[in-house]
Amino acid sequence: MRWLLALVALVCTFACTPAFAQAKAVQTVTLSAPLVDSNRDGKVTVSAQAKALGVPARSVLTLCAGTAYTYAVNGAPCPVIPTTTKRPVLASPAPEASFVTVAAPKKNGALKLADAAKGRYRVTGPAFRVIETYKDGVYKDLIIDGLDADTTRDGIRLQGKVERVTIRNVTIRHAATPNVSPDLPECVAIRNGIDVRLEHIRCDGFYMTDKAGGSPNFAYPRNGDIVAIESGVGPVYIDDLVGIGASDSLLDFLKGHGLTVGRAYGRQVARCLKSGAVNVHIAVLDCGDTRASGIEVKGNDAVVDLFRYDFNGMTRPITVFSAEKGTTKSASLTVPACEFTGKAPVGTKLKVAGPGTSINLGPSCTLPK
Repeated sequence: MRWLLALVALVCTFACTPAFAQAKAVQTVTLSAPLVDSNRDGKVTVSAQAKALGVPARSVLTLCAGTAYTYAVNGAPCPVIPTTTKRPVLASPAPEASFVTVAAPKKNGALKLADAAKGRYRVTGPAFRVIETYKDGVYKDLIIDGLDADTTRDGIRLQGKVERVTIRNVTIRHAATPNVSPDLPECVAIRNGIDVRLEHIRCDGFYMTDKAGGSPNFAYPRNGDIVAIESGVGPVYIDDLVGIGASDSLLDFLKGHGLTVGRAYGRQVARCLKSGAVNVHIAVLDCGDTRASGIEVKGNDAVVDLFRYDFNGMTRPITVFSAEKGTTKSASLTVPACEFTGKAPVGTKLKVAGPGTSINLGPSCTLPK
């Protein structure tokens, strides 16, 4: 019997091992943040990280268009992306009993958060500004989860020393009357912050006009953003953002750095994206019929990589993609894939790249006839 077992072991040394070696190789890996792409071609060769990712050393990972950091391994096929981006479905709200209700009609800063606050909040009012942090406050591991509120100016404004903040499951509605200067309406404004996460956010009706009782002039957009990121803020991660109605941008990234967006959906906004930030990576933007322009990139070293842009139902001539350099350095925009539907009105421009800038578009990024 012993010699028989020894023979089986010897045979398996040469015959069984190849069978295990033929196990199906990893086809794709999905990460929470992008890999460093030095050549900016969507391909990264991994060595030191290979074991942690579960792929062979020196594997070539190719970023799959339309995904939030899914990479195909060594030429494997990417997952199939639906041809139409559906409107994001917000997560179910927390149970009613878990909310803290704050009644503060017309109050500026209806809820001023103490350091390291955590909780779910329902603010009745509407408030002039719903939630804000103190300028001299210190906030670490701040969580706002489940806010439901009406406002006459701002939704959430973070300032002070803010580090590791999560805002999720938030619905904020602006009053029907648009704002006038100096009351600039913003749904979420991040003035200061390190490591900020926004997830499952819904904002409605952040409009501004030139004079009281007027209507938004989309030909010359005024302020009025869904999400605004200020200088020095980053990294920031945003996913499942829905913005319906803004006299300026769905995403205003004129400042900040290290910005990552999974999926963002906008309707009735002047611009889908306005960015002057460094290192912006976006998986999918779906902005319907923007009123003034599609995507604007401007500023020193402003770099935006957008892996798919969905744009449908154009009703007015605009410039879909534009780039403008800053005072000393360049700006670039890369969009490998687009989905345009409807017809482009006469006068619509696909792209305008200013001197010293670059706009790189994939073959599907053409104006519909």
